[in-house]
Amino acid sequence: MTYTDLVLSNITYSYEQENILENIKIKNPLSGIIQIKGENGIVKPTLINIIIGLLKPDHGEVNFGIIKDEIGYATQEPLLLGGLTIN
Repeated sequence: MTYTDLVLSNITYSYEQENILENIKIKNPLSGIIQIKGENGIVKPTLINIIIGLLKPDHGEVNFGIIKDEIGYATQEPLLLGGLTIN
């Protein structure tokens, strides 16, 4: 598979009238793995959730050259979705 760029254009997101992300712009060549590092807080998870489609930004757009089925997201703590079972 050939990967293209991850492009975030003017991403803005607010929660309860507080700006979490404001005019975020990123252009990064995809090489298969992207790492987002920084201090603990709400900004990284919010940005990641927007990239993978769990949140919709108030403004801006996310473009990348792979299909969403090819995105993996590893959290620091186990994340289980309620109502799911293993057979």
